Amino acid sequence: MKLVFLYGPPAVGKLTVAQALAGLTGYKVLHNHLLNDLAEAVFAWGTPPFGELVSKVRFQILELALREDVSLISTFVYAAQHDDTYVQEIKAFVEAGGGQCVFVQLRCKPETLLLRVEEESRRQFKKLRNVQVLERLLQEYELFQPVPFADSLQIDTDELSPAQAAQAIVAYMEETP
Repeated sequence: MKLVFLYGPPAVGKLTVAQALAGLTGYKVLHNHLLNDLAEAVFAWGTPPFGELVSKVRFQILELALREDVSLISTFVYAAQHDDTYVQEIKAFVEAGGGQCVFVQLRCKPETLLLRVEEESRRQFKKLRNVQVLERLLQEYELFQPVPFADSLQIDTDELSPAQAAQAIVAYMEETP
């Protein structure tokens, strides 16, 4: 089982790249908003029970995917230092279950994020669509740093289309045992 852990700031193109990658690999897409929308149906966004439910469901899915050998593409907004322990727990859990984590950081210019965040396609999964909130998040959290505890393929979504990014990820996975 492989877990492709696609991470980057809001509006960088994680879900779009994940869908393109799924088309090439057959991996299932477990994107952050599936989990967030489920939890928000019951608990207020960002509250302790919201976070607890998201985490429990994520780890339950990982456990079953490991058992059934179902490879996944997961999307995540990684904030350096703030999310380190949680992401390390995901990595350790997958590896302890015999799986492999492949970390892919998607990046683009901040001004590109500010343009993309208002796109209509973001409405379907209740994604962030407010420029001011995104600007605040970009100031408050370090969303452009790679995870410090694993190698990450870095892809600039200003430079590559989603299809090209997916092809680059496949090539990286073929080169990396």
